[in-house]
Amino acid sequence: MPTNSWPIQDQGSGAPSAPVQRNAPQPHARPQLQHQAMLNDKVEKLQATVAQQQKQIATLTAQLKEQAAQFTAQLKEQAAQIQKVSAELEVSKPAPQVVVNKP
Repeated sequence: MPTNSWPIQDQGSGAPSAPVQRNAPQPHARPQLQHQAMLNDKVEKLQATVAQQQKQIATLTAQLKEQAAQFTAQLKEQAAQIQKVSAELEVSKPAPQVVVNKP
């Protein structure tokens, strides 16, 4: 019998039963460790993906803000041009003429 085995005695009969191994490797421990390592690897990859996506989102957000500012400036410029042309048209309109009917 190995030195790290201890016989278990049945409380009722006093006869030893099957020995129990102490500190023996569990048969399912290795697959669990491999599975845990695989999960840890996946988590690390997902964290890297999330970090990359957050960086892309920040870049795209900054680009959109810049484009929105440019678009707003263009709209204001066009509105000013439209007002200028409208004012010029008003000035260049001929004055209404009154027609007098003579009998």
